[in-house]
Amino acid sequence: QQQNLEEAGQPKQQPHTNEEKLKIGPNKATFYTLVAGGASGFLGGMVAIRGPPLIFYFLHPPHPIAFTKDSQRATGVVLMFFNVSMRMIFYLVDTFSASSKKEYFIKEDWRLYLSVIVCSIAGGWL
Repeated sequence: QQQNLEEAGQPKQQPHTNEEKLKIGPNKATFYTLVAGGASGFLGGMVAIRGPPLIFYFLHPPHPIAFTKDSQRATGVVLMFFNVSMRMIFYLVDTFSASSKKEYFIKEDWRLYLSVIVCSIAGGWL
């Protein structure tokens, strides 16, 4: 049947799509993804600059990974959500611990905190 399709002038179908080629486990794409994430976390913890490894990863993704504008935006929103969530958890725990003398959150600024949360969610949604 494949020969009949080729004879009719229709292109031969590829046996594997990108989704079938991209498998979870030890492979080149997974390795480069973990290296980029690890380098981003290391730089974020050391000097608060986690962006360059991720930018390089988005500009030159390993084969068979391909990014579109929407997938890059969605990935950025997810990364920012988890980054901010972890910071907020740390600040809340540190603020309410008995041994901490620092106050990250001031009670009088609750309107500002609420507006930042609402505007952040709205910005990620749009």
